[in-house]
Amino acid sequence: MKRQSLAKLLGGLALIGPISAPVWAAGKTDRAPVQIYSSDDVIQRQIAQNTVAPEQVVPQGTESRPMTGGETNAAPQSGQASAPTTGIMLGSTRVYGWIDQGITFNFDRPHDRLNFGRLFDDRSNDYRFNQAVINFEKALSTCDPCCPDWGYKLEFLYGSDARFIHSLGFMDNITDETVQPDIVEAYVSYHAPILTSGGVDFKVGQFVTLMGMDVINAPSNMLYSHNYIFNFGIPFKHTGVLATTHVSDQVDVLTGLVTGINTGSFDDNNDAWAFHGGVMWHDCDNSNTVGLYLHAGPEADGNWDRVFGVESNDDFRYIIDLVANLKLNECTTWTSEVNFGKDNAFDAEWYGVCTQLAYKVNPCVTFVVRGEVFRDDDGFAVFKDKSNDGFVDFERGNDTPDGSGIIPGLVSGKDTTYGELTFGVNVKPYENLLFRPEVRWDWASGNKPFDDSSDNDQFTLGFDMIWSF
Repeated sequence: MKRQSLAKLLGGLALIGPISAPVWAAGKTDRAPVQIYSSDDVIQRQIAQNTVAPEQVVPQGTESRPMTGGETNAAPQSGQASAPTTGIMLGSTRVYGWIDQGITFNFDRPHDRLNFGRLFDDRSNDYRFNQAVINFEKALSTCDPCCPDWGYKLEFLYGSDARFIHSLGFMDNITDETVQPDIVEAYVSYHAPILTSGGVDFKVGQFVTLMGMDVINAPSNMLYSHNYIFNFGIPFKHTGVLATTHVSDQVDVLTGLVTGINTGSFDDNNDAWAFHGGVMWHDCDNSNTVGLYLHAGPEADGNWDRVFGVESNDDFRYIIDLVANLKLNECTTWTSEVNFGKDNAFDAEWYGVCTQLAYKVNPCVTFVVRGEVFRDDDGFAVFKDKSNDGFVDFERGNDTPDGSGIIPGLVSGKDTTYGELTFGVNVKPYENLLFRPEVRWDWASGNKPFDDSSDNDQFTLGFDMIWSF
């Protein structure tokens, strides 16, 4: 590592320390501890959501796994749900949400004000109102798997993150401002006591993907910035039908028929359907989970047939994602993800591996380190766009009047191997308040995508604050 790069990294770490020190010290006093959102909490929620609460079936991915509402932390065998710490009940419907806002400082201060390789924290040295979220959810009953039940969920998001997670035709062109509205999830669910003793859960509507170590909902991530796999390697949302078969107390099989990736609520970019599903396993005490997921189907826009000569209804895109969570001891949790994608329409491949280690010092402070290598083999997956509509325009197949298929402002990172190393800390001084400072180093092999395409590495210092209600 160059001396200048090492100095930037150490400087960022030095800034993180003072932020967590007061709460760390406070956590050693005799006063009642405040519950912190920690990595082992994530494991419990992921298991419960996949084996107990079918309407939150996604174990790892851009699932709306709320930190403070709608989740169940009890073991699947017990059928008992712990009481959420926030939110209110309106009959059988729980209402809860959060507000997330942050800022990312880029040491290079690029002229285009973009942090290459990022989505939700894309702007350098600029405040982001990331998410204001409210959920209305009726969870399926976990008391008796032999009884049928129904539920639903509606999640509304307003913030700068909405620019990247729209489903085509659904609130995606209301405004071209930085802060936009979006419906993250809107579905109904039904538990049918059929096939196995645990039954089958059905979800119909718009829901988030099964894939990914990181998720859309801010409180369910331990770091402010997202990894490359989340940003460029996996889908965000789907529209269709998803069935979860509880094969046993430890194994779920998920099978879905969806319109595609980020499409289909009221519009689709082609006329083909896709498969979305996988297998999820957890051990008896819910400390360890492993999920293997597959998405397969045509994803090219019909406009590309004319521009590039592809077959938008026949050329498949395949994505495989493996996520594992292991609780190493009472304080340490290890999470890892392996991702592979191939798009036949453009003969493109990408793949990567990401691992994260979290250490809970006390109920108020958890330290996190994440490392990742992501290969964009053909310059297809990773890109930047200064406009607020560039991400959706690319998915929709919008092109220039000359028919070149090139969207103005969209810049590819080219054939490049990316890496990132992130150090962060979760600081929770109060029950509903979370701070997440972090320092991150990105680098690229073979090209210079950072700092207006002039540098092969990038250092950022990020910070956000989440208030849950």
